[in-house]
Amino acid sequence: MKILDISKENCPMTFIKTKLALEELPYGETLKVIVEKEDIFKNLISTFKENNFSIIYTEKEDNFYNIILKKP
Repeated sequence: MKILDISKENCPMTFIKTKLALEELPYGETLKVIVEKEDIFKNLISTFKENNFSIIYTEKEDNFYNIILKKP
């Protein structure tokens, strides 16, 4: 699993960096995205769903939010 820490980034860079990281992954691989702000977390989840990304898992861990995505 590749890890992408975008906890210090703001929108729209969070989505752009995530999309680029997913494009680099082989098909079927997973990407863990780490963000710090709840509003960015919610925006990313919404955007991922609208763009048919495969969201495997989401969680809050300490002061961070994790999103696990799978490249379709």
